Amino acid sequence: MNFNILNFKTLKIMNRIKLLFQIFTLLLCANVLNAQVTDLVTGLSLPSGLALNGNDLYYIEQGGSDVFKIDISDSNPTPISVFSGITGSVSLTLKGSELYMSNQIEGEINKINITQTNPSLTLVASGLSFPVGLIFKGDDLYFGQYNSGKISKINIAIANPTVDDIITGLSGPAGLAFNGNLLYFSQYDSGEISTIDITDSNPSPNLIISGLLTPDGIFLLNGHLYVAVYNANEIIKIDLSSNPTISSSVISSLSGPSRLVIESSDIYFTQYNSGKISKFTESLLGIEDYELFNQVKIYPNPVKDILYFDINNQTIIDFKIIDLTGRVVLNDIPVNYQLDISHLSSGIYLFQLKTENGSMSKKFIKE
Repeated sequence: MNFNILNFKTLKIMNRIKLLFQIFTLLLCANVLNAQVTDLVTGLSLPSGLALNGNDLYYIEQGGSDVFKIDISDSNPTPISVFSGITGSVSLTLKGSELYMSNQIEGEINKINITQTNPSLTLVASGLSFPVGLIFKGDDLYFGQYNSGKISKINIAIANPTVDDIITGLSGPAGLAFNGNLLYFSQYDSGEISTIDITDSNPSPNLIISGLLTPDGIFLLNGHLYVAVYNANEIIKIDLSSNPTISSSVISSLSGPSRLVIESSDIYFTQYNSGKISKFTESLLGIEDYELFNQVKIYPNPVKDILYFDINNQTIIDFKIIDLTGRVVLNDIPVNYQLDISHLSSGIYLFQLKTENGSMSKKFIKE
């Protein structure tokens, strides 16, 4: 037996095992990062609607009868009842001091004035078919009618407004989001995200993505559409500037995510099945700008002492190296496009960068 050949084969096998382990570790990284999900409120009965007003996050339970709010600036927020006496609500939205809520059981949209100590419930529209996904465009309140497959609107500036149907023939419209005159919407039953131009007299839907497992609430931010995919137990985001469409998982291993709102990099969302309202800071995952993500190169990976990177001569605005607990371990803007990380413990880290063109993060392994 040639021992040189044996040693070479053994080394080759060991390298393959090492590579497979590193790949497996990177795949596990997403689940480790999900430990950064913070539960703000637990023990709820089918939480469904969310609306954010400054530091006040309003929510409602489909299985309850109260509208609550919490202060998201508190580390351990205490729910405060704002209104009691409405059941079966699934969606909330704010316009000024008025909080609008849909009622699936009664087929109504109602509102309260959140500045009042004891607000009274005011009927806005009735005779609807499971209204959901409330969103404003000026004085027009748009909403889906889930059971009848419609997206409709009413003008709240008019007394006793009539319901105008915008588009029909849909398959479970659930979440709505605006980008100018483009209205994006999810279809829960068909697993699609589409868009229409509301200035068209007879709008025809343009398919954005299909094959999702019951997409529910959606939220548009910085050219990305965030989607709570209920039965997939994850929140994804779709890069609307990409062609073909690019989607990526933001948070996984959830329990029936339904509604979501975003403030800066903080994603607030309901977990319908486990009775929670939770928060996730997306900057821990990175990939805020897909084009920049592709432009920035970091090497070698895995790395032992010196990490090099190439950003195509862009100006660095902010920089961080973050460990998997969310702790910033390096934040001095590097010079000469290299970092001495020899003092860091072995493990997985995030290389996070912000330039004038956007922000992104990449994972790397410190040996």
